[in-house]
Amino acid sequence: MEKVDRCLVQGGWEKEGDDGPSYVKNGPGGAVYSLGLCVSLRESWVLFLPALGVAFPEVGNLYDQFFGSSSRRSDGGGSPSVASSLVEILGSKPSAPISHDRWMIWKGENFSPKVDLLCADIEFAETRFLAKFRNIDDVANFLEGMELDFSQNCHLALIQALQGRMGEAVVSLGDCVRKLEDSPLVAEQAWRFIDSFIEYFSVKRESVPFLGVG
Repeated sequence: MEKVDRCLVQGGWEKEGDDGPSYVKNGPGGAVYSLGLCVSLRESWVLFLPALGVAFPEVGNLYDQFFGSSSRRSDGGGSPSVASSLVEILGSKPSAPISHDRWMIWKGENFSPKVDLLCADIEFAETRFLAKFRNIDDVANFLEGMELDFSQNCHLALIQALQGRMGEAVVSLGDCVRKLEDSPLVAEQAWRFIDSFIEYFSVKRESVPFLGVG
């Protein structure tokens, strides 16, 4: 891991913790990039499972606050609005199919080439993926073109509200409610988020058609 740490630090990443481990980096426009390596250890091999994300503090911290998160990320960016595995990001690369085996190091194998490849792939992902998100408008445009999960819908609602697009934000909140049917275990936290959203942005409750659902 020492070689991985050195390589990433040289690229401007700062190690955030030993669990994972994870790294952060300041991007343009107040963006906070995050990188988690999720190291899988076996007797005969080591496998890295990298994932990257981008957060904007004005969105990520509200998201955490509305969900009643007990702890805040030390980077100050809050939860990321966009996150993807490195395998998914590299899938846009015109090459052979990518898998996590790309970053597997077998016992006795010279680890330097694999670490160099990992760092090069992370740099590629930063310049071709993370750097696309210069502000919350870029995040909104990205999310609005996707099929979203519950968390992504919440982030989109927050961004739309911060942009002054409250009507669209309420629609996104409605999408969050519909997602609850598929995830009943998160219902309590989800309604806490929705109630906090309505209170924070001073949304008139009579303008929110789905409130009778909760």
